[in-house]
Amino acid sequence: MRRIATLLTAGTLGLSLAASCGSSEPRTVGSTTTRPAPKASPADVERALARAIGWSAANLETTDAFTLAFVDYVGRRYGITEFAPARELARQKAATEQAESQPDLRLVNPSARVAPAALTEPARPAFMLLRGGLACGDPGTPPDFEARLRAAIVASDYDLTHAALALGVEHELGCPPTGGPALRQQIVDALGRAIDPAAPVDDLAVERMAAFAYLGGQLPDAAVSAIVAAQRPDGSFAAPDDGTQRHLGAFAVWALASITPGLAAADPNARLILAG
Repeated sequence: MRRIATLLTAGTLGLSLAASCGSSEPRTVGSTTTRPAPKASPADVERALARAIGWSAANLETTDAFTLAFVDYVGRRYGITEFAPARELARQKAATEQAESQPDLRLVNPSARVAPAALTEPARPAFMLLRGGLACGDPGTPPDFEARLRAAIVASDYDLTHAALALGVEHELGCPPTGGPALRQQIVDALGRAIDPAAPVDDLAVERMAAFAYLGGQLPDAAVSAIVAAQRPDGSFAAPDDGTQRHLGAFAVWALASITPGLAAADPNARLILAG
């Protein structure tokens, strides 16, 4: 994998942030008037991405196994060598987990399968959606999985982002897409509508951006500018706790890397779910 520093120093970022997307026109949300972040220049984005990678890489040891699975994917997909230790760290942290009690274990361990009972137990819809995608093929998605995905469009929030991740996982595992191309496009469109550059850059906002990119969406320049404006000097982003901060940081790297030409071409065939 190529190092991010090489790509950035070589000036391959090549971003074109249109003035219209960096508009400072106010937006009214409820009774509060907000303004999008000022337009970020290519150099601003370059620095933000490098800082975000550096911060996340420095905190891999204290990142949970399942966030590390996404960090590993982002590293392979975008050629970020600083993330190379993530896969082994994820395996070490999940070594004592069992599929019966941890339905998402397949994110870390390719040989794990979702326990059938985990597909019918009461749980937050977002968790059930990702489980359904991971269960594709073996033991199989629940019979009402399409209805659950459609409900996620209405519910939005993390339900929608996990619906997007589930469809991406289905594709990677070679399963027929639940709901076909039309439902996938509806979810992409719903994510695009939900990305609000004037809203606070929190964990949900950045997960929306990453999920949108995962399904092939092109992030609006104003959303990229919002990430840049929200970043702290050390490369991190404000969050209510350490776990959320590490998750948010990794997904911010994902979002920024997805619009960086030199990185986006690194390995477009990389898979979140490894074979095994």
